[in-house]
Amino acid sequence: MRSVEGPPEGPDPHQVFAPFAAYGRLLIAVSGGPDSMALLWLARQWSQASGGSIVAATVDHGLRPEAADEAAMVAAWCQKAGLKHETVRWAGPYPKTRIQERAREARYRLLTEVARRHDAAALVTAHHADDQAETILFRLLGGSGVAGLRGMQTVATDGLTGDLPLLRPLLDWDKQTLEKVCLYNTIPFVRDPSNDDPHYARTRLRRLAGLLAAEGLGTAELTRLGRRMAGAQAVIDWAMAAQQARLVRVPLSDDAGHRLDFAPFAGLPEALIAAMLKAEIAIVTGELQAPRLDRLEGAAQAIAVGLLQRQAWRGTLGGAVLKLDKNGRLEIRREGPRQRGR
Repeated sequence: MRSVEGPPEGPDPHQVFAPFAAYGRLLIAVSGGPDSMALLWLARQWSQASGGSIVAATVDHGLRPEAADEAAMVAAWCQKAGLKHETVRWAGPYPKTRIQERAREARYRLLTEVARRHDAAALVTAHHADDQAETILFRLLGGSGVAGLRGMQTVATDGLTGDLPLLRPLLDWDKQTLEKVCLYNTIPFVRDPSNDDPHYARTRLRRLAGLLAAEGLGTAELTRLGRRMAGAQAVIDWAMAAQQARLVRVPLSDDAGHRLDFAPFAGLPEALIAAMLKAEIAIVTGELQAPRLDRLEGAAQAIAVGLLQRQAWRGTLGGAVLKLDKNGRLEIRREGPRQRGR
């Protein structure tokens, strides 16, 4: 008789979901692919054993004629399994370029709306180890710094879902293992043909990833890099918090920013100065979007040199005007509206 648990090498439902039990009701995002169907099965096993509350949702982007049937397949499986499920459709408008990026934004917006309707406290996606490796490789090729090379975080509030937590509990398991979960437990799934379409950057990246894996830079190595970068970022965050505790913010007279004494930070690593600068700019501008890394690093380098050599410096970054005087006082002011032609 077949066990209700997955194959021996597969993830244990309790191990996957127990860390998130405190969130309460969870919305499981299900496309119908093997990874998301495995996630849904694991969630159902956990909820039945522990009493956890889950709801499933599928987004039909309307980009492929098969998508409606795939959503119907998920809905039918959920009905048979006794799970609540909702299908939502992206009504467009459909852009002519960057379609995958826009579809991703629409998907998270729609899933967030579903979560609100069902009083779900978090959104759960089926991102796995292969997705993590692709993300890290993509960011490596794009010149990301330490924070970017961490890859995706298990728990995140990254702007796509507003203040709704985004949970990724399967980052330690690869796609092949998750597909085995489906096959072992006779869970239906579909394959998205767009994953093999060379018009998309991710598809081309997978081909490159195969070549790199043959040379010893595969999923295991890339995800290990991500874990090490996460450790390095934690050290930066810890050191930054210790330095920020020493800061005294003096509001500007027009309430457009504040002034800081950066003189005690002369000699600090530029990475720390960059992290502090990023945080202080966010406080002044209220913008969650970080400045471009190359510009942030350039400003941090200029400030680091100015502090050591007691030189004044001025620049703009992330919607703020920065002024460093010879005594190490740094003024951060919200940038005013730019005039056309200037």
